[in-house]
Amino acid sequence: MSPFVFIAARVVVSAQGFLSGGLGDVVGRLQSFTTEHFAGLASRFDLPIEDLQSGAVNLAKRIG
Repeated sequence: MSPFVFIAARVVVSAQGFLSGGLGDVVGRLQSFTTEHFAGLASRFDLPIEDLQSGAVNLAKRIG
């Protein structure tokens, strides 16, 4: 089996695991991720973290 097939299979399994909880779970994870990783940036540039969270959720809805 080629490395590409193995990596592609892992990506599919990871995506299925991420999406298996439904949209509510994905939204919660995105909000947590945004808060955890972008809170400092939001504070530095005086941006409301809620705006970043809603932007991440809107982007996910467009993709999915």
